[in-house]
Amino acid sequence: MLNVELGSGNHPNPGYVHVDAVKLKDTDIIHDIRKPLPFEEGTVDNLLLVHTLEHLNSWRDTENYLKDYCRVLKVGGLIRICGPNGRWCVLAYLEGLTDPNNPKLTWRKDFDIFQPNEKEFCSVDGIPNVTKWLNFKLMSGQSNQYDVHYCFFDSSILSTYLKRAGFENINVIHDYDSLIIEAIKAPRKDASQ
Repeated sequence: MLNVELGSGNHPNPGYVHVDAVKLKDTDIIHDIRKPLPFEEGTVDNLLLVHTLEHLNSWRDTENYLKDYCRVLKVGGLIRICGPNGRWCVLAYLEGLTDPNNPKLTWRKDFDIFQPNEKEFCSVDGIPNVTKWLNFKLMSGQSNQYDVHYCFFDSSILSTYLKRAGFENINVIHDYDSLIIEAIKAPRKDASQ
């Protein structure tokens, strides 16, 4: 069984071949996943992307990336995508504008679990700032060339992209602070149908 994690970075999941653009401790294959994947058509059983898809070039290219990921999966193969939920971030931001110093608001609960350096970045004069928090959530930390978000998704648009790329049985597993969606590679439709 061939399980592949794309963009595994410093937090690879066990049981996968790890593909990343840079050589890290657990990287098995160095490859820019914005380019066609280095696997033959229909050879991968499962694909995993954890906080990866939003880092790829442009939202305009999302469907093309997903088509290539579908290409390498076997029919019936599973893709699992986890990432930030754009809808949740925007709603938490709007809620935060109503009472930005209220520690019980959604964005403040998220802020409270940040690392110390992230908290410092998302504060002004030591006070948590909802606008800086939103920038961090939507644009990422930008600590290096790969730590940048070029797009964000909600469950509706990501489900649409997956369907158009050749996936079916799209299942939204989690649709709150994070977005987790699974889908199965559909059988290729016969040209005569």
